[in-house]
Amino acid sequence: MNTQIATHTVSAKWLLWFVLGMAALSVFVFIDLPLLTTVTKHSTHLAEELPVLVPHMICGFIALCVGPLQFSSRLRQGNLKRHRLLGKIYVCAVIVGAMGGYLLVWRNYSPFGVSVDVLASLWIITAVIAYITARKRQITQHRQWMIRSYAVTFFFVADRVPFEFPSFHPSEAANVCLILTLCILAILIPDIAFTWTHLLDRRK
Repeated sequence: MNTQIATHTVSAKWLLWFVLGMAALSVFVFIDLPLLTTVTKHSTHLAEELPVLVPHMICGFIALCVGPLQFSSRLRQGNLKRHRLLGKIYVCAVIVGAMGGYLLVWRNYSPFGVSVDVLASLWIITAVIAYITARKRQITQHRQWMIRSYAVTFFFVADRVPFEFPSFHPSEAANVCLILTLCILAILIPDIAFTWTHLLDRRK
């Protein structure tokens, strides 16, 4: 029974990483690349934001790629120093990326600007708590907060997936509602995916 649960857990994790990877790739191809092309060729306003936008995107990409490596038991047990180094890189990327988010919506008092500020704050808070719990050797808490932190990291991919469809043109209020809904799902779904075996354990 335990072997079957372990097998299903591994399969679920691989399926999750595959889905997340495909979502990230589609956003990069259909959203990010066209945006950068538009910025460099047509939009003067967005071109002025490139010094902030580019580091923001690079740090987000680093956090997105480093995160999955931190969940690998094989890599962690094989080289703990590398695991800790990647963890520090992840936290630094999150902090710099979040600061970029703040700057991109500076003086934007619309609901969208406020939602970005809230998400950037949540991004920093979850990553810093994950780092602090790791430093204190609180491994269970560290793992939980790292899951939540990466869920927020991936949220910045998930909230742009609907915009790949040309017919998707929400109002600002609807867009904010979408952001909040996706944020809840982005945190809830990975948390359940990584801990669902504990929910199935029978009390003895």
